[in-house]
Amino acid sequence: MKILNHFKYKKKKVTTLKLKRKEYDKFISKLPEHYTYSYIKEEDIVEHKKDFGSTPQEIHNEYIPDDPKLMSGEFGEILTQQLLIELYEKKGLNLEGMKKTLHKEAKNVANHGTDIVLFYKKEQDASDEDILISGEVKSKATPNKDSSIVKAVDGVEKDNINRLAETLIWIRRKYKEERNHDGYKNVQRFIDPVKTKTYKKHFKAIAVIDKNFKGGEVAPKKLPKIGDDFEILVVLIDELKSTYQKTLADTLNCIENV
Repeated sequence: MKILNHFKYKKKKVTTLKLKRKEYDKFISKLPEHYTYSYIKEEDIVEHKKDFGSTPQEIHNEYIPDDPKLMSGEFGEILTQQLLIELYEKKGLNLEGMKKTLHKEAKNVANHGTDIVLFYKKEQDASDEDILISGEVKSKATPNKDSSIVKAVDGVEKDNINRLAETLIWIRRKYKEERNHDGYKNVQRFIDPVKTKTYKKHFKAIAVIDKNFKGGEVAPKKLPKIGDDFEILVVLIDELKSTYQKTLADTLNCIENV
């Protein structure tokens, strides 16, 4: 799935990705399949149907969240993880990372730790040019007085102190549990920099906001000095609430077609 081309990109103190109004239908049509496989693997859908006789509706009810607050937050996390992958791809950097939503303990239980963790490996062996990308995402699909930008920046500061390190260990454990040796090696090189050399850290404070509620969203006057690169990214989407509701409802069609 490629979606970056549907957004207008502007980089100042705050980087803005604004969904082009004329691109909305094309954009939203791409989402259901991507979101389906962010919650359950295709082979698991096949297994549930074949071995357990599960209906598409039963699978949908078991895996796709229906708690409004969680739906909004995870929609933003899944969306911006893909946008970050494409933004770095434009720089010639291919990122790897876990779809953390595949490892939820229950559909309406929030993800563990740092929202987004992605890796760039320059070489097969560890390199000083390797990059660890950490993203904290806050969504605003309904009007409220809180600033999603400020909350995301606060979250990044927590990531920098201890949450990112804890999340890396959690990811490593998940890779071990599923016998994913490549994934384990990828994350291990960032957990133990003493053995694997140093690497760069890029921190992203991300706000996914309904265009109608962007008023009052102000970036901090002084940005924190975190890692080798710190960026505030604002993603603006028309009718954010109805967009995530329709996307997650339409995952049922994807499950039916497997």
